[in-house]
Amino acid sequence: MELRRHGMSEGEHVQKLARVRKVMGLISVALWAGSLVQRAIQGPPGRYSYRPSLVTQAYADVCVWIDQQFAWHKLPVPLGLIVIIGDRIKLRMQNLHDTSGFPSVPQPEPQAKGTEYLRGRMAEGTFNDLREPRMGSANTRFGRNVPNEFTWPDPEPQIMTPNARVISRELLTRDSFVPATSLNMLAAAWIQFMTRDWFSHGSGDKNNAWQIPLPTGDDFPQNPMLIPKTIADPTRPPGDLSAPPTHVNVETAWWDASQIYPTNQQLQGSVRTGSGTGATRICSAKRGSSMRHYWPRSTPSNGRRPSSPTPLPVLR
Repeated sequence: MELRRHGMSEGEHVQKLARVRKVMGLISVALWAGSLVQRAIQGPPGRYSYRPSLVTQAYADVCVWIDQQFAWHKLPVPLGLIVIIGDRIKLRMQNLHDTSGFPSVPQPEPQAKGTEYLRGRMAEGTFNDLREPRMGSANTRFGRNVPNEFTWPDPEPQIMTPNARVISRELLTRDSFVPATSLNMLAAAWIQFMTRDWFSHGSGDKNNAWQIPLPTGDDFPQNPMLIPKTIADPTRPPGDLSAPPTHVNVETAWWDASQIYPTNQQLQGSVRTGSGTGATRICSAKRGSSMRHYWPRSTPSNGRRPSSPTPLPVLR
């Protein structure tokens, strides 16, 4: 009855379904062949590279176009969420680039001791991802936000032009007070506190410093200004120039309060009670102080020991 309503015989309906299946089959073969060609051109993916299927890439491209034309936050919520997921895929494809495939000296894999890694924070940040135990741990390489082939630094003296001190003063000097109307000092302090949890290049190499000449009229007390260079990546073979320079993160990349609880188990044992996994040692507040710090005990009332206690400053 339904086929008659649309003026279509059963035979025509079968033929139409056959054509649709044929087209879908051709599309599937084309996508499969395209994936093979893409893999052949780009080579095998890196250890942490993100390379979605061509269908997913096409979906991301459409979402980015919609976002650029209409802005995802102005769309109905369900459609906006669909679009922003595509945006996220595009950002992961084009703004996160793996450096772990560059030449490296042999690195020992982290060794689990007992089952502690399954229920608590490891000081060095290992085993947060059980499939990749070293991911995000201390002393692993930074990734890049631009393709690796574009991260070769300019040689000296070209890299010193334009003068970094001039750029700093031109962009950051304030001739008058500029209030921040949407943030306060608490937000700035919190951001600074968090960045010390996520990453650090270390203290720099004081014996190998950038020498930045001061421009005329600059009253900085040191000329040239000496800025310690970032420490070279110790995981690269000595003298290796086959790939752009890399650097390691001496902190853990995880949101694990590593700026409070150190990334070294021995050092952590000196600032926490018990075997280095209990409450943080802290001096008692002086009498008359307006603030005291209360820290979760190693075994709270629910019987579960927290892996990363958090300071709770309480104003009185």
